[in-house]
Amino acid sequence: MDTRIIILLTTILIGSFGDTTHENIVGLEGDDIILPCRVDISNCGDFHTVKWYKESKRVFVFSDLANLMKPEGPLIDRSEFQFNASSSHSGLLIKAVSRNDEGLYRCEITYLEVRDNCDVVQSINLTTISFPDYVTISYEEEEGYEVENVTSIGPLSEGTAVSLICRSGGGRPLPALGWWNGTKRLGGDLSATVDQRGNEIAVSRLEVALSRDDLGAEWECRAETQLMDFSVSAHVKVDVHVRPVSVSIEGPDGPVIEGSLVNILCLIKGARPAATVRWENNTDDVVMPHQDSEYQSTDKTYETRSHLSLKVNKEDNGRVLTCEATNQVMLDKGEAPIKTSVTLQVHYAPTVHVTPDNITVNESMDFLIFCSHDSNPLTLIDVNWYKDGEKVQIPSDRYEGGTEDQPSLLVKKATRHDTGSYKCQLTNSVGTSESEDEAFVTVQYPPDVELKMEPTEAVIEAERPNITLTCEIISGEPSMLVGVRWYLDGDLLKELPECNLNDTSYVYVDEDFCDIDPSKLLLENVGRSFQGNYSCEGMTSAGWGPRSEEEELVIHYSPGKPTLLSFPPVVVKDSDLTLTCIVEDLGRPPAFQYQWLQNGHLIHDISSANWTISPVTLKNEANISCYAVNLAGPGEPDVIEIDVLAPPAFIDRLPPYQGALLNSSETSVSCRVECAPMCEIIWFKDGVLIEDDSPLYQIETRFLPPDPQSNDLDSILSILHWNMTHWPGGRLDRFHDNSNYTCTSTGNSVGQGVSSTTHFRVEYPPENITISKYHVEILEGGIPEKLRCQAKAYPEATYFWTFQNETVATGEILFLDYPMSRDRTGDYSCIAQNRHGNASVSSFINVLFKPECAITQREIESQTRLICDVTANPRDVSFTWLFQNTTLHEGVTSRGLQSVFTLDHGVSPLGTYSCYAKNDIGTSIPCEIDVTGMSGLMEKISDENTLILIAIVVAAVIMVVLVILMIFCICAKRNSSDKLPLGTGNGNVDVGSAEHRSFYENLPFHGMAQPPNKSEECASSSRPPSQLSSGYGSTLSNFDSRGTTSFWSLRQKAKKKDLAKFRSLRVSKPIDFAETPNEEAKSMCDLDQIIELNEAPVPAPRISTLKRQKTNAYQNIPLPVKIKAELSPEIQYIPQQTPQSNLISSTSTPFIPYTRVYQNPQRADSVVYADLAMSKRTQVATLPASYMTTQHRFDPRLDPTQYAVIRFPGMGHEVQV
Repeated sequence: MDTRIIILLTTILIGSFGDTTHENIVGLEGDDIILPCRVDISNCGDFHTVKWYKESKRVFVFSDLANLMKPEGPLIDRSEFQFNASSSHSGLLIKAVSRNDEGLYRCEITYLEVRDNCDVVQSINLTTISFPDYVTISYEEEEGYEVENVTSIGPLSEGTAVSLICRSGGGRPLPALGWWNGTKRLGGDLSATVDQRGNEIAVSRLEVALSRDDLGAEWECRAETQLMDFSVSAHVKVDVHVRPVSVSIEGPDGPVIEGSLVNILCLIKGARPAATVRWENNTDDVVMPHQDSEYQSTDKTYETRSHLSLKVNKEDNGRVLTCEATNQVMLDKGEAPIKTSVTLQVHYAPTVHVTPDNITVNESMDFLIFCSHDSNPLTLIDVNWYKDGEKVQIPSDRYEGGTEDQPSLLVKKATRHDTGSYKCQLTNSVGTSESEDEAFVTVQYPPDVELKMEPTEAVIEAERPNITLTCEIISGEPSMLVGVRWYLDGDLLKELPECNLNDTSYVYVDEDFCDIDPSKLLLENVGRSFQGNYSCEGMTSAGWGPRSEEEELVIHYSPGKPTLLSFPPVVVKDSDLTLTCIVEDLGRPPAFQYQWLQNGHLIHDISSANWTISPVTLKNEANISCYAVNLAGPGEPDVIEIDVLAPPAFIDRLPPYQGALLNSSETSVSCRVECAPMCEIIWFKDGVLIEDDSPLYQIETRFLPPDPQSNDLDSILSILHWNMTHWPGGRLDRFHDNSNYTCTSTGNSVGQGVSSTTHFRVEYPPENITISKYHVEILEGGIPEKLRCQAKAYPEATYFWTFQNETVATGEILFLDYPMSRDRTGDYSCIAQNRHGNASVSSFINVLFKPECAITQREIESQTRLICDVTANPRDVSFTWLFQNTTLHEGVTSRGLQSVFTLDHGVSPLGTYSCYAKNDIGTSIPCEIDVTGMSGLMEKISDENTLILIAIVVAAVIMVVLVILMIFCICAKRNSSDKLPLGTGNGNVDVGSAEHRSFYENLPFHGMAQPPNKSEECASSSRPPSQLSSGYGSTLSNFDSRGTTSFWSLRQKAKKKDLAKFRSLRVSKPIDFAETPNEEAKSMCDLDQIIELNEAPVPAPRISTLKRQKTNAYQNIPLPVKIKAELSPEIQYIPQQTPQSNLISSTSTPFIPYTRVYQNPQRADSVVYADLAMSKRTQVATLPASYMTTQHRFDPRLDPTQYAVIRFPGMGHEVQV
């Protein structure tokens, strides 16, 4: 942060007292300040030192000559002297000046020469000031209690005296306090006092009587000093409440029409808080509902608008409405509300009345109806009369009046049509009104009647209902009947009331029969005899009227009892049965459907008079009833009993075939026959009756009741048992006991007997099983001959073939139509089976193949032994050992599938040894191993010679290491620009690093001589060239359990853990194989000729050796193949093809190859085979399922073996897999 430096020069006093000047400086606390000291080099010359003193204590020493700048005392770490040799303006900078820095400072300059007019002593009086720390406002309430640090006061009513106190402290000097209302300065008393801590503070008191002018005021107390270019202030907002200043009403200017909506506005202004409004009605002193809204003005007062809306009527004419306004200020001061009023003028339509309410006259008489009204204005402009809502046409000869001057109506010569309700309608300038009441005029005449029947619809006789007949007046006056005559089918049935009447006038006799309503006639418990047409005629005081129209009384009754018939009379199961329900009296209305019941259960899908059952079943053996149904209900039913019979029929007949095991302890056959009435069952053997007392058989008979679930009637079950204890030997004879057995029933009354026959056969499990050939030999890859399996059994046996507990074929014949591999050697079993048991026989298929070998080197009893192990079938093999195409005889011991060659330490040379084996099938591919030294030799050397030899070897090793290091350093410098970058991901190892370079140099092939180039002619002694120094070899790249990559030398000894290993690959020198299957290989050594064969070479399978070995095994591989030019990848993965060996394995999966680059000049376009031999227990990478085809699988007894063909495209490359 930049340092702010303030130099405040208030007064400069330059004295004339010798070489001394005086100056006053004012500084703000917390700011940086410069105390000036004039150093005049141009006039006074160079100086020795500048010393600063505060009062009498030195605080700073500066010397430009001595390069000295030293603050002292309280100015340590916060002062420095600013000196400029080209200017006389210098000074002492004091950082963050404080109140303790106040005082008199002296600047003493020691010049090298004493000259006139040079100020050697300059004094500065430093005064510090500070701005006020705070400004607060307190409010003093009426009780003398002071509320501190207020920001607002109120609400307070106008006229209230307010006392505010402003305090400010922390400033030097004390600030001046002032009160402001915006730009207006207020009064206030200013004083000084001391707070509780003893600090001096400024105090200002403001006393104000609040008025409307203080509305919305915000008072400010400002603290100011003479050096401040700004002020520190505190604010307080004043909330002043004032009474309303005015109230006014805005309403209608003139008369209003009745029914209109009148809006009156009462406006109250200048109130704070907003005024409350009250509306009064001077007539009944009722407070009227209204709606108020408030709006705040710019002066913080409220304008209240009270809306009074009312729908006026004639009662509001001349009514005075008053609006009263008040607020809390007026209530607190006990002031009366301010008010204003308005008077309503209402014009309304006429209010009309007619008299009298009721007028009764006889026809041809006159009658008068009066019409009076009240209205504003009173003048009428139209008069109308209405009868029953229809306008009376006036003027007319039958009417008088009904005008504006005489609104009453006179009706002349009344008729029955003048009966009705009359209303008067009057109209003035406001509107039209109709009389609220009416005058009802009755003109009397004889009645016209009609007959009504209750209930109106037909009735049911079984319910024995009551019928009410009513004779009602259609027209006539008066409307009450005093007498009624009742008629049935035109004949007088009864006249009511039954008392003596005078024809000319009613003379009521004091009898009970006269005190009834003659217009109603009750018919009780009516039946079908009450049916007929009823009518009536009535009498009033105007006389008898005409007879009414006839009404028919309809009575419904249920049908009569039917007669139920069945056909045929004898009911047989599975036949047709027709039932008929005959009803003579169908009832009223006639029956429309029939109901059928079976054992009391309604048959829903039959509603006609006939019911046909087809076919008849057991469930139809029941009580059947029927009855007819109409709207009056069901009739009486008729019932019959149905008994179902059945002719003999099999429920369970004999099967066409029945078999039994020849030594079965229990054998039986059964049949079941349905027959009602019941029948009997007898048995026959080959047409001969089996008697009940036969010792060879036992007949069991059971009678079974009907079964509704199976729809079976009464049935008989008969079971024929074989008494095996009475049969010869207690068993059946497979030839003589095969017979036909027949179950026959007798007939019954409804049918003839039935018969069923089964063929009985004695059964036995498979036996005497044979196979066409018990031993089969086949060359690996060949297809064996068909095998046939046969056995005797009844029922006939079914066959299936198994190998190693797995089914490989079904049927009598085994045909393996695929090339056989060695793992298919074994017993093939044929199993014949039926439901009584099984039998089996086996044939052994032996798959023959030529030997396959592997060599290991071991040190046994101080001797080096080469062990050649083979796998072969047949196992009778012969071994041949070679060294450089020379057959070895001495030191060879062969036994079974193993041959051991013991090296003579003094005679046997070092180099490549090979072994091959031969059996009746063929000769194996030779196996080879490099022998580089024999440990047994060392044991024959004396102790002294041993020490000498060890010393020589150590010295030689040291020299070799030194030479290698020198060569490596020189080559590294020369070839650093040509080296390719090495991979760093996916577990690849940087062989260019020192650690891995030393590891590489320790590999067994490193440093070995370059093989000679191939000559033009075939040389039997040359090897195929290798891109690695030691020939066809590689190092092992293995991923351990931690996910890291480890490498082992090919010469590394086997670990206890079964780790994956690369086996070094050696191509043996050409050997004359007398029995080589491919004759072309004898003379073929040119690489291009091999390519023309278009046949991939097959390296020998590798045998996993899990025991500890002193050296790794070297395996034989075929001649290398030159990769064609069109192959773009540097490394081509070639899965092993196995047409010759047909080895099978389901677990082998090759590793994906990795690429390495190493600077080592070699011949370009070379090819090498890499053999990856993985242990069974080593987890290999997973490849797609397409790699795991039949031709990619290997024998599970062998290590999973895969090969990579590696092409070196240029010089200086190493490829690792």
